[in-house]
Amino acid sequence: MDIENRLMFEKGSDSYELGSIGEADVTDHYVKALQDQKSYIQNIQADISLEKQRAYVKKICLSKDDGILGLFLNGSLIGTSGVQNINGSGFTTFGIFVFDKEDRGKGYGKILVWASTCLLSQSLGCKQFSAGMEKTNIPSFKAFKACGYDILKETDDVYIVKINDSDLIVPEQISGVRLA
Repeated sequence: MDIENRLMFEKGSDSYELGSIGEADVTDHYVKALQDQKSYIQNIQADISLEKQRAYVKKICLSKDDGILGLFLNGSLIGTSGVQNINGSGFTTFGIFVFDKEDRGKGYGKILVWASTCLLSQSLGCKQFSAGMEKTNIPSFKAFKACGYDILKETDDVYIVKINDSDLIVPEQISGVRLA
């Protein structure tokens, strides 16, 4: 699904934008980040290429229930949020991916969680959200928890977290939030 609105905001002197991405946003850098990710992301093809990822993003953009959002920091794409069940009943689900290892631990995951939840709530009226992550993926779990997500279900290996949009916590120092 191509979501028409974009969420714009600032944190400190940095400008952020979150919105649907298209084939043109898939770069060699994006593909290399996927190739380098050895864990936590489901369904990455072993032979991922620029052409295959562009085709995948195109397919997602044409879907009526799924989407892929990109987080841009000062104009550069630094991460994505894959969204499922946008128009279905029950929970809208999503997962996050910050491309570069050196960018992890800087709060971008938390920003992706908050901004994705906020955009989908404000522009499409989604009210309930969930995500699943392996228990070993502590940074992802912490990002969701920091935004107000609570554990819905826990297995030996996985946390499933959930939130109602009204309980979403805005990360510190976020300002100038607007839909465009």
